[in-house]
Amino acid sequence: MPLIPASTLRRCQLALGILVSLLACQFMTPAALAAGCHTPAAGSPERKAIMDSLRNPVMGALKQRVVFVVAKLKVCGNWAFLEAEPRRPGGKPVDWTIGDYADAVADDMCGGYVHALLIRRGGRWKVREHVICATDVPYVTWPEEFGAPAALFSNVASPATDAKCPYAPAVGSAERQAIMGAVRAPVEKDLNQDVKFLVKKFAVCGNWAFLEALPQKPNGKPVNWALSSYAEDAAAGMCGFHVDALLIKKGARWMVRYYEICATDVPYVTWPKDYGAPAALFPHVEW
Repeated sequence: MPLIPASTLRRCQLALGILVSLLACQFMTPAALAAGCHTPAAGSPERKAIMDSLRNPVMGALKQRVVFVVAKLKVCGNWAFLEAEPRRPGGKPVDWTIGDYADAVADDMCGGYVHALLIRRGGRWKVREHVICATDVPYVTWPEEFGAPAALFSNVASPATDAKCPYAPAVGSAERQAIMGAVRAPVEKDLNQDVKFLVKKFAVCGNWAFLEALPQKPNGKPVNWALSSYAEDAAAGMCGFHVDALLIKKGARWMVRYYEICATDVPYVTWPKDYGAPAALFPHVEW
């Protein structure tokens, strides 16, 4: 029997190993695939490298320096997905009026977030796709379009999850205007100035509504926190600059059940238990 050359044997073993790996991936469940994913720790080199890769294109579009408040971050192999809110280096909201999205913000057509897909090549993270100011879910088709693993987005809610509860009222709709109008009155009183809202998260479920928004001046510029009841907190860096509100509909009227301004944590974690609101209203966000 002729001997098989060592080089040929090694090539065959390598090919067999690759085939086995491919077959294993083919039959792994989504849960098993997701188990190989992770969220880089705050302050880790990996997390910093991902943020730094995204920072330049975002700064170019917003015409100002930014840092990111991370909502979701996940790495699967050589792919990374990031959902984050851009802020100024001091933690204050960015000035949307000076960037490429000024018109979208003025028309209430900006979600205020950055969504990005990155790939690692040769040890460096590179942005494969990114979307700023989306009002929908821009990454639904990214696995198919870019070949990214679906597990990368497995913990992200899809619009197909439930078309009726929760849902976000359409921009310009009477329902959306009624809810924001109900929140505006107490917020303007606390901030001692007229405001409009840059919506971050908006959900309605039955007779309940949840709103997370950034208050702005009517012209779209940041509010003057020095005039507000939260001046000292804002000056001390102890203000999240957001409004979080829970509303209930009684009859045909929306009424504020509870709200918080300037929270630095996630104030709505206990609201389902405290007020009997449906848990589906509230996003599960990693801050």
